[in-house]
Amino acid sequence: LFAGKKCPPIVFSDHSDTRTHKREGVLSKIFFSLLGRLLNFFQNSYFKIISFSEVGITVISKKLNVPISKFEIIPLGYDQDTFNFKEQTKNSDAKFIIGFAGKISPQKRIDFLIRELGTDLFKNKVKLLIVGYSDDEYGQSLKKLALDVDIEIEFRPFADSNSLAVFYNYIDLAVYPGGISITTIEANGCGTPVLIFESIDGLDERTKDGRGLLFKSVDEFRMQLKRFMDMYEDGSIDNAHIELATKSKFSWAIIKDKYLKVYNQSLLYERKS
Repeated sequence: LFAGKKCPPIVFSDHSDTRTHKREGVLSKIFFSLLGRLLNFFQNSYFKIISFSEVGITVISKKLNVPISKFEIIPLGYDQDTFNFKEQTKNSDAKFIIGFAGKISPQKRIDFLIRELGTDLFKNKVKLLIVGYSDDEYGQSLKKLALDVDIEIEFRPFADSNSLAVFYNYIDLAVYPGGISITTIEANGCGTPVLIFESIDGLDERTKDGRGLLFKSVDEFRMQLKRFMDMYEDGSIDNAHIELATKSKFSWAIIKDKYLKVYNQSLLYERKS
């Protein structure tokens, strides 16, 4: 930025999910204020700021006082060659298989999931698989909690991408009762629907086109889970459709082209400036 006209246009990539950054302290406000002043002063020295979501743009443009026209939406992408639907891997048991994969922490609210599945509504009807277990204080508390509920629960350690793809293909539903990550998209890539706690705005982009459902309350969780279980019973979960809908929007092949388009546009911008 400080190189002025000698500096080529820079594409700033917003690699944090700004939708979660709505309440910060004094230091954060000072940081955004100073960064915003710099970005506006040198606005002719860079081309675009890339954000993962439309809501992210709304949040960070206000914080930086940078016009929305300076932003470009490019969503997170996934490896479509690894995470894809394999029908022969799908669960064929009588029980409905629910899965969670990711870093296990209190923010992910796995304890909520275990307690809810242990209620009379779901016990003896479901099996829970948890990938990403670590033997820390929270992990140990989950294992202790699992002993008090009448459902089948299996804890597994972190898995590599290929093993995760097998996992997502096997389970019937991926549930995210707390914070989310790229894993919701990877699960969809394997044709598996998702049930996501609506912890932040804009999460409908993770569930559009029949790829999943959102919930805010305990009652909504129970209603949406029952809905998926009924769909499993009557065979109306369209795994192939979920895979195709995800691939058409989030595959690396699509995301790569979006990035290349912006970078090519930045070269034209450089020649004009």
